[in-house]
Amino acid sequence: MYSKTTIERQVLAYMMHSEKHRLDILEQVRLDDFDSDFHRRICDKIGQMQINGEPVDAVTVGLMFPGKAVEISDIYDA
Repeated sequence: MYSKTTIERQVLAYMMHSEKHRLDILEQVRLDDFDSDFHRRICDKIGQMQINGEPVDAVTVGLMFPGKAVEISDIYDA
């Protein structure tokens, strides 16, 4: 069985890997579905980037969270 944190990380990874997955997830997942505040903030930022037509990947998302690029990259690779 997967932990909630592992599932949250996989959802965020899917969002960064694929626009189709990102759009599907953004339609179905609410921010308060995330237990981790950091994961919630990442999801929110990805949603904002999508709305603004900005590219979404580990690098661009990592730039939005100074000092957290390695953690974002780890999530991307989940």
